[in-house]
Amino acid sequence: MMRFILIFFLYLNLFSTEKNVKSISHFSKYLQKEQKLNIYIPNSKGPHSVLYLLHGAWGNYLNWFDKTEIENYADQFNFIIVMPDGGEFSWYIDSPVRKNWNYESYFIKELIPFVDSNFNTIKNKNGRAICGLSMGGFGALHFGAKHPQLFSSASSLSGVLNIKKYAGQKQILDTAFGSIENKNIWNENDLFLIVENFRNQVEIKFDIGLEDKYLIDNREFSLLLQSKKIPFSYTENLGPHDWNYWNKHIREHLDFHSNYLSNSRKTD
Repeated sequence: MMRFILIFFLYLNLFSTEKNVKSISHFSKYLQKEQKLNIYIPNSKGPHSVLYLLHGAWGNYLNWFDKTEIENYADQFNFIIVMPDGGEFSWYIDSPVRKNWNYESYFIKELIPFVDSNFNTIKNKNGRAICGLSMGGFGALHFGAKHPQLFSSASSLSGVLNIKKYAGQKQILDTAFGSIENKNIWNENDLFLIVENFRNQVEIKFDIGLEDKYLIDNREFSLLLQSKKIPFSYTENLGPHDWNYWNKHIREHLDFHSNYLSNSRKTD
């Protein structure tokens, strides 16, 4: 009976936008609010792998669909793409200073089970990948490092990877993390400290524009991975920190993840 109610609720809150992209609303107990997401669903029968695609700061779940050609790019593959809402400054963590900002718990304990329960997905590590831009680039690699049992691959476009460098910037990171004096929350989410979790567990890709203000962070992270002999793909391209860059390069990330996700290439 509960399964029927959930499915009925899902369809009440699902409506077509264009072609294969749907918008869904569901209530989150971890955030104590209604959460929205866009989801791209292939025409094929499935089961499908799932790519979770995260937005950046000041953004929302509509950004990827509104500002890029993600739907056209996705048509070339055979996986579901989930574009959730991560809040403007959540950094995809469970915040120690903001009430109900439990975004990591929401994504890991609620969103993934919700998607797996309501769509025909491959419900294991080989059926999941995660990608994001800027704040979402950090979020994607951070989820991959902290939950390597859930994702086959993780990638970042223009990611803010060295979070401690920006401590004290209240609108950037302190809104979610709080003061740098709260060492535990900063350290447990610091990619430079948890990088060993990637070893032999999660495939990594990240890139950055040569005019991007976070270029040095990405170079430093690539050098750290290299020093630890952890395999990764890293590229530097022309371009700044903007949607033109992300639209131009997201196709490369879809291609990267398709190499590691089950049943992700179109056969026709």
